[in-house]
Amino acid sequence: MSIINSNNSFKEIEFYFPSPDTTLDELLEQLGYSTWKILVTAFALPTFNICGIIICSISACVFFKRKFSQSVFFYYRLLSLVYIFHLIHNLLYSIFFSPYYFSRFNTYAIATYLVYCRFMSNLLFHFEDVLQIAILLTRWKKFNPFIEKHFTSSPKRISMMLFITCLLIDLPVLSAFKISSFGEYVYYDSGGFKKRAAFYYPTSSEFAKSFLGKLITSVSYFLLNTLLSMIVGVALNVISFIQFKNRFGEWRSHVDELEKQSVSFNSKTNKACIKLKSRVKINTHQAEKKMLYMIIIICSISIVSRGIFMIFHVYFIRNEIRSFSNFLVMQIASISIYCFGPTVSIFVYYSFNKMYRQALQNFLIRIGKKYQTKRAAFKKSQLLF
Repeated sequence: MSIINSNNSFKEIEFYFPSPDTTLDELLEQLGYSTWKILVTAFALPTFNICGIIICSISACVFFKRKFSQSVFFYYRLLSLVYIFHLIHNLLYSIFFSPYYFSRFNTYAIATYLVYCRFMSNLLFHFEDVLQIAILLTRWKKFNPFIEKHFTSSPKRISMMLFITCLLIDLPVLSAFKISSFGEYVYYDSGGFKKRAAFYYPTSSEFAKSFLGKLITSVSYFLLNTLLSMIVGVALNVISFIQFKNRFGEWRSHVDELEKQSVSFNSKTNKACIKLKSRVKINTHQAEKKMLYMIIIICSISIVSRGIFMIFHVYFIRNEIRSFSNFLVMQIASISIYCFGPTVSIFVYYSFNKMYRQALQNFLIRIGKKYQTKRAAFKKSQLLF
């Protein structure tokens, strides 16, 4: 009998090994690495993350076009790049989630990398949220004189300040982990010689289990990172929608006044000018409406993702589901949630932004023409040989 007790937050796990020559498959099975978990993390999640990386790369290429020169699009460009960076971390995390295909690798090094990935995923997810809030405030400047007066710093400076703030808030997460051994296994190297290795994985540190550690983690992760982001996001979404409705009422009154003036004028030229102004007002309103709805939906996706995280963690803590197997399920759910928002962003942009839709269509047409040209050149070269 071999007992693994690494003094972590999981319940004590007992393993009854049939022999000292326990294979990696046997060890993983006892730890809770079931077949579906390995398949999901080895194939499904990497596929989704690769698709997300491609989609966000296309969005980044579109937003870097010259026509997207307004200051608000700096945040969209930066957000697309952060999405790509985040999805790359997700991809590598899902690949190294299970050592099933990496029995000869240094599992301690992989565990160290997983700690880094968890920290970066938490930081980048937080940074994505505050960038979306910055976009919302930038759109809000059109409806709120107070925001327009005080929210005047350049997008680059604001983004840097927001990133530093997120980094300081999320740094304590690093102290919540340590790397522990969860058992030993044997494998055969390329020369056919039997080797013995230990399986290491991140677990909760002693500091994280102390009163001070729990207090710092609760304040930094649950209060400042998760809960505050949700509250601010929901509040700004609601206030932005209300203010936009009020501004729409003012615009509608102005348009009605212009239409009345066009009726009172006898000159055809004056009527045409007033109708043109009225049409411009309506088109401007529609464009602003769609832009605001676009960022509200993006923020709402993040809020829902945060809410799912909160439900998972509350359920995890309340019901004391602390087994290593259930912890693995939590990690799979986290990777999936991190992948969802960036991947669906392109569909939101395409639905609500006409300029983005046209630029994306032109980009795809140009890529298609280049592909056809290269394909034709390749076929021609094949015929010559």
